[in-house]
Amino acid sequence: MSIRAVDISAVQQTLMCPVELEPLFVAVTLIPCMHKVNETVVDRLQNKCPECRAPFGGWGVDNAVRNLARTVFVDVDPLAYPGEKTIFDQALRRWDHITRSEMHSCCRGVAVRNSGDSFLKYIQLYGYWDGTITFVVKCPNDGDSLVKMRKYFTLHSVRYTWRATGLMEIVDIPSIKTAFRLIAAHNDIPAEQYEVMRTVIERGRCEVPPQFAAHG
Repeated sequence: MSIRAVDISAVQQTLMCPVELEPLFVAVTLIPCMHKVNETVVDRLQNKCPECRAPFGGWGVDNAVRNLARTVFVDVDPLAYPGEKTIFDQALRRWDHITRSEMHSCCRGVAVRNSGDSFLKYIQLYGYWDGTITFVVKCPNDGDSLVKMRKYFTLHSVRYTWRATGLMEIVDIPSIKTAFRLIAAHNDIPAEQYEVMRTVIERGRCEVPPQFAAHG
């Protein structure tokens, strides 16, 4: 994980109001315990600190914390990639292998995965008999990566369907193009699989060979 991502996340956690769970944009310091809350909640505290439960006799505006909160929550690029680089070191499927069985709804697929611990587990592109395609992004089941990727995709206007297993399925072509571009820019995809994915995604559909076109 990048040092920058870890540092920013840690700082942001310390700059959240414990009552509102919002950034300390209007921070005040409680006296004498010196804990921080947003000014908007002071009247609700009944003179008791929400952090240490000790009584407080007053409070003061904390401009230093207010400025720091604005720096880390506003000035830091919210569209930045949220994790470390994933090296996809295993190819799982080949696009040139065409599934003929009636049991399979997809006729083609290409996938790459990381064999160890990583921010992303695998990405996969499916092609179907009707020419449509689906792009799948799989995150680890620890929850942290998935939450970050969901927010990242949402900020970049990627439309996806979230599955409880850590999968994000994308079927909208503009969203597929955006998601693939973002992932390819920040991760290592083997050249052969990258070129196949790029070509199909730019085309926007799965080309089914004529001899199999009547399959569906």
